[in-house]
Amino acid sequence: MAGFIDVLKEIDSINIIDNIDNWENAVKECFKPLLNKKYINDEYIQKVIDSGKELNFYYLIGKNLAMPHAKRESGVFKNGVSLLIVKNGVNFESHNNNPVYCLIGLSATDNDSHIEIMSDILDIFGGEEDGVVVNDLKKFNTKEDIINYLLSKKYN
Repeated sequence: MAGFIDVLKEIDSINIIDNIDNWENAVKECFKPLLNKKYINDEYIQKVIDSGKELNFYYLIGKNLAMPHAKRESGVFKNGVSLLIVKNGVNFESHNNNPVYCLIGLSATDNDSHIEIMSDILDIFGGEEDGVVVNDLKKFNTKEDIINYLLSKKYN
């Protein structure tokens, strides 16, 4: 499987919005490109929402950053990734990583094929002070600007 940025470009799965009314709708919006292209089904999205509630939002992985995902048995057909930027943020109940501005939706058909994507995400989001990359991302208005920024972070 290709890397994070390649997959985002290949399946055109970046969305930028100003506001959203709640975290559940943010998760749905995040996965919309993967759902529309039949990488996943509605059951998978519901499983992501349910498991987030049950397991205290295990997919809030950094300051202002979420990577919603669930087990592959729940309606994943293809490996994919999506990116949702919520410029004004959304709260995941009372979690300490609130507000979340960046959601990275992940669908994986097995345990290994998404390793390159995960490595890229760690390269981009993991090497700086908490929240720096996410804070920068919410300033952009176009998918192209986001791709260019992510490329600059990956190769710096």
